[in-house]
Amino acid sequence: MDKFLKALELTTKFYHIEGDFWDGLINRLSQAKKNARQIGNSTNHFIPKTLRPNWEELIESLRFRIEELFK
Repeated sequence: MDKFLKALELTTKFYHIEGDFWDGLINRLSQAKKNARQIGNSTNHFIPKTLRPNWEELIESLRFRIEELFK
């Protein structure tokens, strides 16, 4: 985890990402959830049918996990 956070810190500095990265990511995931159907339509043809996720559920669980870990 320490290596991940250090890499994230270096990346945000390199790309001049300001503000709270995690809050921004959570907000973007909330917006992405509204477009879950479009995300599925543009990506599902690359994923075998048996492995396709429920995009709305996946985005929500990812958002929840990030909030749990970093807020």
